[in-house]
Amino acid sequence: VYKRQGPDEARLAWLAERRLGVGGSDVAGILGCSPWESPWSIWADKVGELPLDRPGTLAMRIGKALEPEVAAEFTAATGLLVAGEQTIVRRPGTVHFATVDGFVLEGEGSALADALGVFEAKTTREDPWEVLPHHYALQAQWALWCADMERAWVTAVFLARGTSAIYDVERDDALIAEAVAAVDHFWATYVLPRRPPPSDGSY
Repeated sequence: VYKRQGPDEARLAWLAERRLGVGGSDVAGILGCSPWESPWSIWADKVGELPLDRPGTLAMRIGKALEPEVAAEFTAATGLLVAGEQTIVRRPGTVHFATVDGFVLEGEGSALADALGVFEAKTTREDPWEVLPHHYALQAQWALWCADMERAWVTAVFLARGTSAIYDVERDDALIAEAVAAVDHFWATYVLPRRPPPSDGSY
């Protein structure tokens, strides 16, 4: 576990390092269930066919800027704390990793080593979700696998409604096994030999 550094050169180094494995935000794209990515776009990024530092959308930039506010909303609702923001956690023995929005601590003075689980922050203009969307559930499960933890809290702020919700995610080893198998196949079949997956019309 180590902390992601700041902007400029450190950011470019971090982006280059992300190409050496699969992160939590890549998994849904590889499995074909992401609203924003696809197997082809993930492959193109990993092999360097896309610019290293692609500008994010305005919504993505706002979402990143609001992460501390989302964490504060979670703390106000639960009394639990968030620390270790933007920490990269690597799965031992693999090239895979997760960049988590934080770890959930019981209270002041708690150490990261004693974290209760993983924290993820989301902002959206969608209506509140009855259940956590599958692409976010996959991301949370991937983070739990990489961090070897049992529980995640996903806090979503619904900007259009001015409301928030907390989704308690328990580790699902069957879903994790399915995701790991698909990712390993993708990595070995397409990324390592630099062979593109079937075209899907995405950028």
